[in-house]
Amino acid sequence: ERPACLLDYFPEDWLLIEGHGDGYRRAGWLIRQTRPWPEHRFRELIKTLTVERCKALVLTETGWQSVNQQSIARAEAPQDATMRLELIDSESIDVERIDSQLRCLDRA
Repeated sequence: ERPACLLDYFPEDWLLIEGHGDGYRRAGWLIRQTRPWPEHRFRELIKTLTVERCKALVLTETGWQSVNQQSIARAEAPQDATMRLELIDSESIDVERIDSQLRCLDRA
């Protein structure tokens, strides 16, 4: 049995949390992916993000990948098997566009 995850408390498998404070805006996703995402398309998405801080853990067709800024490397699977993405910036984050792109990846 997998450990508890924040998603266990919500009926959806897709959770977007936005916030702001200390002069920064934050957007974070927790996603139970329906399938592994195409790695090249995920990398393309990460390259388009113009934020001060980007961290992620995502399952691609080549395995779990960890993102720290623009750097992407292989990673161990999280115990709860949940994809994560966190963005932080002093400017507004285009959450609708990014969410739409993530949903496209999940249907790819």
